Amino acid sequence: MLRTTASLFVVFMLLLETGPAAAAGFDGKWRVVANGDSGCYARKTTWIMTITGNAITGKAPQDHSRNGSVTSSGDFRIRGPNQANTGRDVVYTGKLASRTGRGTYHVVFGSCNGTLTLTKQ
Repeated sequence: MLRTTASLFVVFMLLLETGPAAAAGFDGKWRVVANGDSGCYARKTTWIMTITGNAITGKAPQDHSRNGSVTSSGDFRIRGPNQANTGRDVVYTGKLASRTGRGTYHVVFGSCNGTLTLTKQ
């Protein structure tokens, strides 16, 4: 009985480490600097995103909401309306480390592409 209880405890702890709570190391505010190519409405923008658990929220310039998620290994995906108000979304993907991150973005069915640099505040 004791061995079974101990085994269940170990399994439970492993599940905790691999679930949404594992991304909690990224919790907090992150500064996002987006540098776009010549096809972008805005060539450079800066905004703040907040990570809580595995959820990402934020507001880009012009008060456009951004929502996404991050995995325990730091891979993230964020989506929201683009700044040119064309009805097309912008998608951000990349990788976070302990206090920094890098990624790319593109406007869906558009000609805007760019790079991201992220810094934990």
